[in-house]
Amino acid sequence: MFLDHITSNAYCDKRLFILLPLLVLPGLLTALSAAEDIDQTLLDLPAPVKATIQREATGKSIGVIERGTRDGLAIYYVQIELLEGMDKRLTIASDGVVMKITEYPAVNEAIATSKVAKVVTQEPVAVNWEATAATVRKTTESYRSDELTLNQVPAIPRTALEVIAAGNRLENIHVSGTGTGTVYRADIIQPEGAQRSIAVRDDGTLCSVP
Repeated sequence: MFLDHITSNAYCDKRLFILLPLLVLPGLLTALSAAEDIDQTLLDLPAPVKATIQREATGKSIGVIERGTRDGLAIYYVQIELLEGMDKRLTIASDGVVMKITEYPAVNEAIATSKVAKVVTQEPVAVNWEATAATVRKTTESYRSDELTLNQVPAIPRTALEVIAAGNRLENIHVSGTGTGTVYRADIIQPEGAQRSIAVRDDGTLCSVP
């Protein structure tokens, strides 16, 4: 009896060992089939799927294409690349029917709006900065050379300089003090390039160039 019991149990264990792979294998194959994600190109796709992708991606780039299975049927996951924002994603059946579209319009609109605001803000800031930089540069150069602009010359000597210049350009304006008062010296630049220096006192009278 004891020997029969051992033999019977051993036979059952052996039979279970043989049957176990047959019981597990179909489920394992089904799980692997449902989980497959195989990279595809347009050339690999069925014609209906290819036509749907090309229609949905009009004017845009096609990103990653993966093939999987659902309920034993092939399905295709497609990424449509956008120039800005989050990409559009499609799930397509093997007959070309779009099963799901995933888009992010609110996110992409927010991104586009923020970029426009950035550009609108940056342009006047850049213009203002250029103007400020030019003013600082001009002021610094004037300080270093002690050169005056015509508007910095008092009204009486400025008028005298303008009358003598007779419409020609005045440059290199400097001021100096003498024993008899203040003298303003400038160079008159004529259109043909000729140049001569003049000087006037603070009362507007012409004097020799110091």
